[in-house]
Amino acid sequence: MTTISGREPLAPGRVRLDVQFAYDGCGEGKGATVTLLVNGDTVDRARLERTVPKIYTYDETFDVGQDSATAVGPYAAPFPFGGTIERVEIKADPPSVD
Repeated sequence: MTTISGREPLAPGRVRLDVQFAYDGCGEGKGATVTLLVNGDTVDRARLERTVPKIYTYDETFDVGQDSATAVGPYAAPFPFGGTIERVEIKADPPSVD
């Protein structure tokens, strides 16, 4: 399991979290670099040697604000976030044609 996280707790108040996923290139299951930013500052980065080559199971969920299916960390699901999420934005660049 790969975990990226900040070393300090988030400050109270409005915070912007960004995750950048830099895929290695065209094809299935390639590696990637994942970067976590807090208010524009990089707080952690991890290297994934491989990614999921196809799809996840049909019963896995895409959650925002809680983890209601398979836990992705050392906790029991569901794991609700106790704050307020004002906005979620997902941006995806077209795949490269290497």
